[in-house]
Amino acid sequence: MSDSSFSDVDVPKYILTKPNENLIDVVFSEAETVRTSKRLMRSSIVIIFFDRLQLDEAISFAEKNNKAFVLLTKRGDIDALNTAQKNNAFVLALADYVGGLEFDAAILGGVDSGRVPQNGFVNSVASKQFQNYLAHNKVYVAVTRARKVVRVIGEKSRGVSDVFAAAIEHKHIELQE
Repeated sequence: MSDSSFSDVDVPKYILTKPNENLIDVVFSEAETVRTSKRLMRSSIVIIFFDRLQLDEAISFAEKNNKAFVLLTKRGDIDALNTAQKNNAFVLALADYVGGLEFDAAILGGVDSGRVPQNGFVNSVASKQFQNYLAHNKVYVAVTRARKVVRVIGEKSRGVSDVFAAAIEHKHIELQE
């Protein structure tokens, strides 16, 4: 998070969903909570996912539940940001597309063990190390998009992502279960 004014910057929070909660619903609910509590425009909040399937699920959820959103389809998509601002819509994106942009808040969805880093198809030490490197890089880019608020949301049943283990241990991010 950038150093504009620390008085209005929240402690980052890592939220693990309850067993019966839908992760995507929690992501959008948290975005709304941040919006209302911080008096932000929806367009100043980016909701970031780390895989295409979850992003597609979020798009489906938003459409079914009449959630205003604009999708970033490429890096530096200024047209999408202008549309989001004009329509007071959340910005949805993959972590790959948010580099170079800034928002008041970043909500990271689906960040939990097995997904970030992605361990499903890892069959060698080198592959595991590379997936770990990619995950740290993407999370760094995603987190540093926020000027004031960072929320990380994962499924409790999967557990905490290894990427955040040290930050939680050293109390740089608050774990909420």
